[in-house]
Amino acid sequence: MAGIKSNFKEAIAPTIRELTHALDANRSSRGHRVGDEMANIVAVGIIQRTEHEQLGPDGGPLPRPSRRTLLRKARKGYSLKIGVETGEMLSFEEIKGQVTIDANTVVMTAGTDEETRDKVDWFTKGDPKRNRPARKFYELDDRITGNLDDYAEEVIEAKIRDLGGA
Repeated sequence: MAGIKSNFKEAIAPTIRELTHALDANRSSRGHRVGDEMANIVAVGIIQRTEHEQLGPDGGPLPRPSRRTLLRKARKGYSLKIGVETGEMLSFEEIKGQVTIDANTVVMTAGTDEETRDKVDWFTKGDPKRNRPARKFYELDDRITGNLDDYAEEVIEAKIRDLGGA
């Protein structure tokens, strides 16, 4: 009876293991920790959508500020953009905030300190009694998810090249 000898254990299994670990958020890829790069992608996406495009995660416009708020911001010389007053809350550092990374998870909490976290909470929850609508913004959307998918593909392709493929 003829037999077939497999090289799975010696050749293929280690490659599969390497590819499985390619997206370990603690692993370095091209000089940067994968989890940090993912957090950077999310932060830039939130800033782009919220500050520059003035959109929420659902793609709809952020609720407009009241006339009173716009007048106050204009008198103080602040930006009239929604979510931008002194420029702190939507800065890259504050949106990236506190990042916790383990092999399979990247968790971001907006704000590097309690004051900024309070601003984010105030902005997000709103206050109907004071005519301040809730403005959800610290969430993923399809574009950010697509950018994360593109990054994951780049990391995997780089790992395949490192392993001698493609």
